[in-house]
Amino acid sequence: MDIKFVILRPVYKNDGVNLHEKRRIFDCTLLSGALLSIYLSIYLSIYLSIYLSIYLSIYLSIYLSIYLSIYLSIYLSIYLSIYLSIYLSIYLSIYLSIYLFI
Repeated sequence: MDIKFVILRPVYKNDGVNLHEKRRIFDCTLLSGALLSIYLSIYLSIYLSIYLSIYLSIYLSIYLSIYLSIYLSIYLSIYLSIYLSIYLSIYLSIYLSIYLFI
């Protein structure tokens, strides 16, 4: 089944009553699916490239700056406090035990 899409384009035609006036009527032209797919592919590629470039640049810059600042501050504070406390306690205990008993 072939799907046809109708696009309306303005055509100026003589009215017959007054030859100097032209009235605007709409002529129906059929668009095939191939023309519509070409039009949609061009439109979507341009729209998506512009939209995604603007959206991603703004979103990623804001999101990453906020997320990374919060995440890194919390993560590094917790991780470093736990890691340094455990590591330093183990390392210092081993090092001091070896150093003091030798």
